[in-house]
Amino acid sequence: MAGEWQRSLRGCIVNDSGTHHRTPGLWSAPGGWPFTTKRGAGPAEGGTFLIEGIPVSCPTTSEYVSRSSYVLKEEDGQSQIFRDGKAICQADFIKRPKFYDRLTEEGIPYSKIALLHGKDCLATTIIQTCTYWPSSERCRFCGIELSHKNGQTIKVKTPDQLSEVALKAKELDSIEHVVLTTGTLQPPEKRYPT
Repeated sequence: MAGEWQRSLRGCIVNDSGTHHRTPGLWSAPGGWPFTTKRGAGPAEGGTFLIEGIPVSCPTTSEYVSRSSYVLKEEDGQSQIFRDGKAICQADFIKRPKFYDRLTEEGIPYSKIALLHGKDCLATTIIQTCTYWPSSERCRFCGIELSHKNGQTIKVKTPDQLSEVALKAKELDSIEHVVLTTGTLQPPEKRYPT
């Protein structure tokens, strides 16, 4: 079973009749936290779930997903992935991280500083901007400024904020590793005009 989904899962339609579905394109996993995201890094325009214990980031809201032969839906109390009407594997949702319920001393939600990626990775973009963002030279895959624009994150994360969130995420949610990213920064006189 693992071989089939590993080779060909390139998008998955979320079945509107699923009991955890709340709004079109936004699947709510058990526990009520959103499974999909529309913009930003990591599981952008999709979500992460476990198949045979392996974290899988799968697009669910992108336009091309409507042509997928895979459907994620709940049947008999379990979330499963179907292909051409046949269940091919169970899809286990990752529980909403406990650290998401915390705030820094400044009142900033931890989830605006770092996010769970996969099942045990804490990820963040330290400086949520890039000198190339407004130019034609920006990376085509990048959405570095979208999540800040949409209010999902803060623009700059301090070392104190990052260490506070990382320690609590390890304590509460067994985070095992961290991914830190950032945009390209240049001296102010060399930046593209905004």
